[in-house]
Amino acid sequence: MLGGETQVKALDKTVKLSIPPETANRKVFRLRGLGIPNLKKPEKHGDMFAKVEIKLPEHLSEEEKRLFRELRGLRQDS
Repeated sequence: MLGGETQVKALDKTVKLSIPPETANRKVFRLRGLGIPNLKKPEKHGDMFAKVEIKLPEHLSEEEKRLFRELRGLRQDS
């Protein structure tokens, strides 16, 4: 929800991907030139695609549950 950065493994290196705030689940980012090599021009690479998969937290503490309820209340009031 707040955005951030993550590491994405390409064929020959790892790159940093910046994820903007409020990015939707399953959004796809195109990483130009980081895909597989072109058969006729091996020095050129295609694009690689990275899909965002959001994971919800598990085993919340009582304090975390309280904070989520508080956030839910803020959304319902507006």
